Amino acid sequence: MEGKIIAGESAGAYVLSTCFYSKTEGGIFEGLGLVPVKTICHYVGENSEKLDDCSGEIETLLLKDYEYKSFLK
Repeated sequence: MEGKIIAGESAGAYVLSTCFYSKTEGGIFEGLGLVPVKTICHYVGENSEKLDDCSGEIETLLLKDYEYKSFLK
């Protein structure tokens, strides 16, 4: 994937993440781990503690609607 750009929004961001919390699906799930983060999309100030159950000391990414983050490697 060197030299490539991949983007994900909502479910797309979840699948790229190491793990994520989905209020819609009701729990914590594992993504593909292409981006080493714990993610909540459509974040409204609640449920971030749910990500404490995800393993590892990786960054927590709380994305409100229309927010994004770029990672360069």
